[in-house]
Amino acid sequence: PGALETYSSVVSPDSRFISVASMQCDAKIWEVGGDKDGYRLLGKVMELTGRSGGGGATGHSAAVHSVDFGGSSPAVLVAETKTAVTASKDGTCKLWNIDVRYKFNEDPKCTRTIPSPDSKSIQHVAISSGGTSKFVATWSTTAGLCFFSTADGELKSQIAVEETGTVFLMEWSPGPLGSHEEVLATASADGKTRFWIPLAP
Repeated sequence: PGALETYSSVVSPDSRFISVASMQCDAKIWEVGGDKDGYRLLGKVMELTGRSGGGGATGHSAAVHSVDFGGSSPAVLVAETKTAVTASKDGTCKLWNIDVRYKFNEDPKCTRTIPSPDSKSIQHVAISSGGTSKFVATWSTTAGLCFFSTADGELKSQIAVEETGTVFLMEWSPGPLGSHEEVLATASADGKTRFWIPLAP
C-alpha cells in the first residue's frame, strides 16, 4: 500500500507473514491470522531495509525488486519462519533475521549483504527451504542465475542467461528431490520450467 509499483509478494512458509517488494527501498511485512471473522491482515509488523528503523545504514539504496522467506514449510509438524532475503536494483541481496520481538518494536537485523557478481541490478531472489536455509539464488538479466552460500555469502555456481532464459519466477523445492537435498525451479519467458541444483555435480 502506498507504493507506486509493486514487483513481488510472498507468503512465509509458516503462513504468518506476507511481504511485498516495491519501488521503495524497503520490503514491508504484514502479519496475518485468523479469528471468528475469518482470515485477514492483522497489521504491518516489520520493515526490511526500511528508512525509518527497519534497516538503517544496512538497508538497500534503491528499489527492492524481490523478497522471499526462509524456514520450514507447512508440510512439517512445526513450521516457523525466522529468515528473509531481499534483492535490489542496487546490485545486492540481503539476508535478514526476522526472529525478533516485533510487538515490542524490535527491528529485523541484516545479517549478510551479498553483492551480485557484476554489481548490477538483481531482479529475483529465492532462499532455500528448511529450518536452516543453506542457499540463496538470484537472477538478473546481466549475471544470470547465481547460487550463494547463506553461511558466508560465497558464490557457489553461476549459469548464464543464455541457459536460463528470461526468468520471471523462482521457487525452491520444499524438501529433497531424488538424490538432491535442494532443487530450484525456474519459469522463464520461453515457456520452459527448468530445475537446478546449487552445486555442480
